[in-house]
Amino acid sequence: MWSVAKKFYDYLITFPERLYPFSEKTKEGKVISGERAYAYLKEENIKNFDDAYSLKAPKLLLWRQVFHLGPSLVIIFIADQMFRHMSFFNGFAFLVLVSLCIAIQEFYFHPHYYNQKIEKGIIDFTTWMLPIILYIVL
Repeated sequence: MWSVAKKFYDYLITFPERLYPFSEKTKEGKVISGERAYAYLKEENIKNFDDAYSLKAPKLLLWRQVFHLGPSLVIIFIADQMFRHMSFFNGFAFLVLVSLCIAIQEFYFHPHYYNQKIEKGIIDFTTWMLPIILYIVL
């Protein structure tokens, strides 16, 4: 059961890699695109900055944040439907539960299982939570 869940989770977190739309020029002058460009840029960032998603070279970091905003908007839509058709408590409880799950994911699972740095976890968590907080406040 857990191996199936882990495979599905790994499939989901590799969406940004598989859907990378940009091309990169290698040191040899060869133009590569898609997944190979993503892998190349990731290797270059690790070599130059010791971090694949460094703020010093934010292209990959920003691309991955797009894939945090999308699901965040889906979560807001689901919560909005719960607020409208169920009760305020159900919608609010859903947002609290999702926020807790995101925090556990970004600050426990990703650092322990994917060697994610805490700075990236903070950026990811902020990207997840900012639309949700704006929805609650507004």
